[in-house]
Amino acid sequence: MTRLAWKRLGLGILLATLAGCGGTRDLALVNGRAGDSVAQRFEERHGEGTQTVIESAVALSDKYAQLTAKSADMLETNQELTRENEQLMLQVADLRAKLMQAQSELTNSNGLLMDLMGELSLWKQDILGFRHEMRKANNAQLEALLKILEGLGGETVLPEDQASFTVSRAP
Repeated sequence: MTRLAWKRLGLGILLATLAGCGGTRDLALVNGRAGDSVAQRFEERHGEGTQTVIESAVALSDKYAQLTAKSADMLETNQELTRENEQLMLQVADLRAKLMQAQSELTNSNGLLMDLMGELSLWKQDILGFRHEMRKANNAQLEALLKILEGLGGETVLPEDQASFTVSRAP
């Protein structure tokens, strides 16, 4: 048998085994015309610029070395990104803690500010309320001084009298 026939037979047996073929009729189909196209795909084609087995092995070895180097680079990059991600996650946790603290401080400060605003409003009301009382107290004090001056023999001119006095003195 020729080399091609052995290949076809091996391929036919392999396909029959994979397909679960138990009969010789199916094996004959695999070895026959239906198997020709499958066998031709795996045949070496001499004269069409194909590589030898050694050249093919060297090319595959080079490709494997390139892929291995690329895989190592990608693995290193992945490890660096993982470390960076862990650092960023730690930063995020730290910043979240600081944010929570700042929010609680802001809430406390806002409450304190509202309390102070309420106290200021009460203080303003008290001061404005005391203003009227202070005017009354000043008026009472002035009236008491006026009575003391009258008791000592002084003359008093009230504001209504001053207006008429000023008008009467005018030419």
